[in-house]
Amino acid sequence: MRDKLNKYLPDIIIILVILTVSFLLRACASGGRQVLSDPDSYFYLRQARTGLEENWSLSQWMNYHRYYDPLIGNFNSTEVGGVTPMFHAWLLASFCRLFSIGSDSMEQAAYWFSPVIAGLACIPVYCYLKKRCGRYGAAAGASVLVLAPIYLTRTWPGYFDTDTMLAVLPIAAIMLMAEAIQEEKLKKQIWYAFSAAV
Repeated sequence: MRDKLNKYLPDIIIILVILTVSFLLRACASGGRQVLSDPDSYFYLRQARTGLEENWSLSQWMNYHRYYDPLIGNFNSTEVGGVTPMFHAWLLASFCRLFSIGSDSMEQAAYWFSPVIAGLACIPVYCYLKKRCGRYGAAAGASVLVLAPIYLTRTWPGYFDTDTMLAVLPIAAIMLMAEAIQEEKLKKQIWYAFSAAV
């Protein structure tokens, strides 16, 4: 057990450093104001709050387009149509339910959601690159990803939109699928492919 810990300890430390720098850089940019930054953020927050208060089932989350939001900026209809699926709203509602955060405190959770989740994109990148580029190459690649200017500007505190998930989830899926293709053992291939599909 201790040998395994010693083997992976440098990797854990590197990932924690990247996560910390990623979060602190975004947190420093908040400037002390703790309000959501755009109308879309409030729309997704309302969806998360409604799902939490009404205890939506998984099928209700998947059929979110059947629900109406009178404040959505759609001049043709109030129906929520063509909006990116509510995975991050469901994730926020699940987090609030798990830690007993009430709907009145949900806005604070939504405010910090993107900075926390954005850094997690470094984990699959680091794990994938470590096998191919070594520890330093993996650290550089993961750092470039989470500190890329275009990614930074879309994952500030208060920007509770889909952009965070549009980076984290595809990267994780692509890395897992690449691992499934390159893995030699059948059991691991099946595990990686199943994880990528989920």
